[in-house]
Amino acid sequence: MPDFFEGGEALARDLGAADTAVVPAAGHLAPLEQPAAFCDLLVDFVRRLRR
Repeated sequence: MPDFFEGGEALARDLGAADTAVVPAAGHLAPLEQPAAFCDLLVDFVRRLRR
């Protein structure tokens, strides 16, 4: 749904986040629907926080 993507991009922009990500084959429950992909994104995010 386009409004979900637009809302996510706006939120990332307003919060000063570097980028947004879409987890393929996942809806709004990405951690449950695609746990490995979500975990990879989360670990990458946390690693970037240390820099």
